[in-house]
Amino acid sequence: MATASPRSAAAVRGLGADEIVDYTAAPLPGGNDVLINLVPDVPASVTRLARAFVSITQPIAHPHAVQFVARNDVGQLSELVALIDSGAVRVEADVRPLEALADLHRDAERGRVRGKVVVTIDA
Repeated sequence: MATASPRSAAAVRGLGADEIVDYTAAPLPGGNDVLINLVPDVPASVTRLARAFVSITQPIAHPHAVQFVARNDVGQLSELVALIDSGAVRVEADVRPLEALADLHRDAERGRVRGKVVVTIDA
């Protein structure tokens, strides 16, 4: 199960979610095994939604919660690259030239940007 707005539902399903909850229209269901938190400002009430938690933003006050913090560790980065290369982890990234930065901002304002964006600078 994953959460997504209607705009992102197809992309999230394409990443493997078998069930999608439209968080803009319905409350998040409880009873989940694990909640992976990717957003800042997590309300304390989130602890009722799952039995365990992984957060990449802030710690969650729960006995079965861990906070994952990325660091520049060559071994971990090599493992991550191997997961991406094998297809086990998929990263969506759009590549745009610096000269198109204004267009990128307009697309973001219209909700047309998903995933990460790499801005290239021609030397």
